[in-house]
Amino acid sequence: MNTSYSSLPETDEGYYENSNAIANANGGSDDYDNKYKKRSSNNKIASMPLQSFLMWRVLPCLVLILLPWIPNQFVRNQVRSSKLAIETIIREQKDMVENLDQTTERIKQLKQDVENLHKDNELSFQELKQNGKSPENLAAGEETVEGSSSITDMQSDEYSKMEEEEEVLVNRIDRLEKNIQKSAVKRLRDRYGNGQYRFKVNVRDQNDSLNFFVIETAMLAEMPHAIDHFFRMIEKNLWDGLALLHEPYSQIISATPMMTDESYAWAGQRFVDANLTHMAFTEHSPTYPPPHHRKFTVAFSGRPGGPGFYISLDNELEYAHEHESTFGVVMEGRDVLYQLFLSKDKGIKRVLEIESISILPTKMPREEKS
Repeated sequence: MNTSYSSLPETDEGYYENSNAIANANGGSDDYDNKYKKRSSNNKIASMPLQSFLMWRVLPCLVLILLPWIPNQFVRNQVRSSKLAIETIIREQKDMVENLDQTTERIKQLKQDVENLHKDNELSFQELKQNGKSPENLAAGEETVEGSSSITDMQSDEYSKMEEEEEVLVNRIDRLEKNIQKSAVKRLRDRYGNGQYRFKVNVRDQNDSLNFFVIETAMLAEMPHAIDHFFRMIEKNLWDGLALLHEPYSQIISATPMMTDESYAWAGQRFVDANLTHMAFTEHSPTYPPPHHRKFTVAFSGRPGGPGFYISLDNELEYAHEHESTFGVVMEGRDVLYQLFLSKDKGIKRVLEIESISILPTKMPREEKS
């Protein structure tokens, strides 16, 4: 039987009134409206477009994940650029030193030539005067002297020009050295503070006994480049497993890039790979080391210095402090050095292993402590 829509019962006008009454009885129409709104909002979330979902859900998560990485990458780029700048300065400084050496040799040669010409002219004039030459011959001799004087003047001009070039090179080298020292001061202050730095050197003797001594550096303002150079080697653990040597009756203990096994194999490749084979220039200080600290001082050997360093066992090694970079002094464990190297077996070369060198807390100045 087919039923037409027109035959359906009409909506009761009291339906909505009854519904409102039921809602009021259950706590009011507000609860009913809230339920309806929640259902509507859930339907909206379910029907949220993909673009809005990505923008409001995925994008904040990506930002939270990537946010810590951005400052790290920025710092890495800054460190890399600073390292490249320092390497460029060091290369330029080396080129300047080579040019200065060449210029100095040329100046020495010119000085010698000028002195020889003066001597020749003086001898020629004395010979003419002693032999009583005629005025014509003397005039001819004078012309010869004048010709020689013109040559001397030309060489003197060249010598003056070379001196000016040398002065320009010296000034450029001084600026480069000061820039290297400023970079070292900034790096160490930012990383370790300002004060006297200390290193604990752990050594193992042939009986497998572990001992140590402590190196305390000069103040940073006195030897910044040498201290920074030593720090960089310690930060990369380049001295771990290498040797401390003492030759019979020697007045120094040498730390050398040499293994402590029987072959004494050269281990300098690690310094080459780290670009820490030697200092950029030999550094000196008018205030360090003080006279009462010449014994047990620590200095880089050679010129400009490195990678090896040595410990002085005598106060009379003044030549070393005048020509090499002295950057520290053994303040603790001197008895260990005496016992291991000087108290016995003086006629035998002794080789000890540097097990490790660690960085101790910085010794702050008194005014900074307060």
